[in-house]
Amino acid sequence: MSITVRDCLNLPSLSAARLVAGHQGLDNVVTTVSVIEFDDYEDDFFVPNEIVITSFYSVKDDVSEQCRILEHSKNSGDVAVVLFYSDIVMRGIDSRLLDTANRIGLPLIVLPEDNIKLKYSDVISEVMEAVVLDKQAQAQVDDSVTLAKKIYPHENSFNFWQLSLAEKCRNLLINHDPVELQTYQSIIDPIKNSEDIMDTLAAYLIDADSQLSRTAELTFLHRNTVIYRLNKARELLGNDFNHMPYKYELYFALALARVMEF
Repeated sequence: MSITVRDCLNLPSLSAARLVAGHQGLDNVVTTVSVIEFDDYEDDFFVPNEIVITSFYSVKDDVSEQCRILEHSKNSGDVAVVLFYSDIVMRGIDSRLLDTANRIGLPLIVLPEDNIKLKYSDVISEVMEAVVLDKQAQAQVDDSVTLAKKIYPHENSFNFWQLSLAEKCRNLLINHDPVELQTYQSIIDPIKNSEDIMDTLAAYLIDADSQLSRTAELTFLHRNTVIYRLNKARELLGNDFNHMPYKYELYFALALARVMEF
């Protein structure tokens, strides 16, 4: 998940904008946005993945300088330039500026050229909101992967269902609903004090996909020992964990226990 220049063009503040050059940079990742109205070539700061907003007011009559600013922006890590008020300030866009943007692969985005009601702040706030929301979504995925590693310690990658289950555990712990939490904890209460039985049952349901041979392999136990412990778990729980919906409820309770490190 990453916000790109292409994604930004779908934001309300840029929905009326035109991409006039630098199409090859549309999939550049965006992480920040700023304003530039003059360029100091002594400035060697490199800020990657930045969209810059400008009207080129300070160089409105100097096309060569406009082109140099584009090149410097590209070399400084900028990924797109949003141009405001081009008809009013620059009296149009010179073809040399378009050629430069195309040559260096820097998207040049032009807002309605004569609309002075457009504001820099609208673009800045919407781009940064999109970036922040994307980072939050990525952090949520990262959190889910971290929890999935606790639930599935023998796995190196996780499918959608496994990540969804990890996310469900995460949401339950974040919301901290004592009633729902206690409901799942009560499912495994009868075996919680029997560590060997609980670990074997968790290995059977979660790690081995309810396969006896795989459970024995993962737990380094004889098959008969696994069978004995599973029968004991069934006796203590008073229910058959091979039948739905109880199987899923027990599966989730055991997964939650791994996350909480009971």
